[in-house]
Amino acid sequence: MVERLSNFDRPVFIVGVPRSGTSMVARALQACGLWLGRVAPATPDNRLGFFENESLREINKEILAALGTHRLGVRSMPALKGQEARYAQIGELKARCQESIEGDGYKGEVWGFKDPKMSLIWPIWREAFPDALWVIVKRPSEAVIRSCARSEFLKQYGFGHEDWTKFVGACLSRIAALERCGVPYLGANADEIATGNLTALETIVCSIPGLDWNEAAVRASISTNIWTRS
Repeated sequence: MVERLSNFDRPVFIVGVPRSGTSMVARALQACGLWLGRVAPATPDNRLGFFENESLREINKEILAALGTHRLGVRSMPALKGQEARYAQIGELKARCQESIEGDGYKGEVWGFKDPKMSLIWPIWREAFPDALWVIVKRPSEAVIRSCARSEFLKQYGFGHEDWTKFVGACLSRIAALERCGVPYLGANADEIATGNLTALETIVCSIPGLDWNEAAVRASISTNIWTRS
């Protein structure tokens, strides 16, 4: 008899380069019923909110630090190869996630977690949640680079255009490796979504049992004015 997987075993992981539109996609999926838990509040850089679970993103910072790299994955990034062997707590990661989200009130709904840092440490999350669906958000590289350079939070690193170009390229190479590794994933083009083309979002929602496509709610969640200035 095949064991039936619970919703907890099948999360939706939303990833992409920072400033690529992952928050917008997470917000739209939440409008269709995706449970995100207690998320980080809005800031001037992300005025509608990050839609990023606060406790789970702290776990990601811990993972990056345990791999010997920058906790936010900006000044340095971990190599993908061998992450699982170097991160000794993989066996505890799933249990920690369950404890964290249950502390937020999780009751067995279809749940998701959005964090661009997962693009850098996806082998660890894949090992902990082999049945997860990955949603990969993309935006043209030059638009991402300009957005990184404008972001008040990211200005602390003192990066110029060349630095951000290298950073975005390094992130994209890791996302490309995720696409090649065999996990189930669906893509979303943030620029298309922001201009009203919701085809990719509808495909994602209709691929996830337990979510219900709600076009009106999704359109209401998207702010074209904010997106064009981001």
